[in-house]
Amino acid sequence: MYFNFGSLLIILLIIPTIIINGFTYNYCIKRINGQLKYVYEGMHFNSISEMTNFIFKYKVYTTKATTKATTLLPSKRIKIDSKKLNDLFLKQVNNRRKIHQVKPLKLDDNAVKAAQRWADECAKENKEKYDYNRDYTTSYQSFPINEYKDAIKKWYEEEKNHDYTYDYYTNASKHFAMIVWKEFTAMGCGFAQGAQKVFVVCKFAPFRTGEGAFKANVLKPKSKKN
Repeated sequence: MYFNFGSLLIILLIIPTIIINGFTYNYCIKRINGQLKYVYEGMHFNSISEMTNFIFKYKVYTTKATTKATTLLPSKRIKIDSKKLNDLFLKQVNNRRKIHQVKPLKLDDNAVKAAQRWADECAKENKEKYDYNRDYTTSYQSFPINEYKDAIKKWYEEEKNHDYTYDYYTNASKHFAMIVWKEFTAMGCGFAQGAQKVFVVCKFAPFRTGEGAFKANVLKPKSKKN
C-alpha cells in the first residue's frame, strides 16, 4: 500500500499476523493461479483455518511441550550412530527414489554437518525450528525415541496425501516430496536427543529455489515397494 503526497511517496508495508495462545505468528497472502494462498514459513495453505490448525498443532503444541519438558526428567541418554543412520537413510531414500524413476542421491559430508548443527539447535531448545539457511533444503521432525530410526519410512507414507496435479507445496506431503525431489543430488542427516524425543534433520542439495515446480520434480511412482 502506498500514499503519494506530491513529491513524497510513502510506502506502507502491512504484514498480517495471527495470535494463538499469546504467541504472534507472521504470514503473507499470495495469489497463485487465481487462488489465494496463505504462506507461513514457506508453506502454502488453502485457507487461514488450515494454516491456523497447522500452527496450533506444530508450533503452539510444541512450545507447550517444550515448557512442560523443562519440568520433567530427561529421558535416558541413548547412543545415536550418525554414520550408520546416514547410510541407512541414504539407502532408504534411494530405494524410494527408484520407485519414482529419479536418480539416486549421494551422501554429502557438509550436508551431514549442517544437518547435525541444526538438529543440535532443535534439541537444545527442545522444539522443531524452521531453518532459514539457504545452502540446503531442509526436512525435519521430532520423533519418540523408539521411532526416530523410521523417519524416512514415516515421511514416505505422506505419499498417500500427495496430489500429483498440484504444482505447489502442500503441508500434508512436505516430507515425502523432499525424498523424491528429482533435482536433488545429495543429502545428509543429523540426529539429536531432546527431552523424551529425537530430532531428525535431513539436508538436501542443491537448495530448492522458488515455490513451484512440484509436478516436474515429484513424479508418480512406477510401483510401490518398501
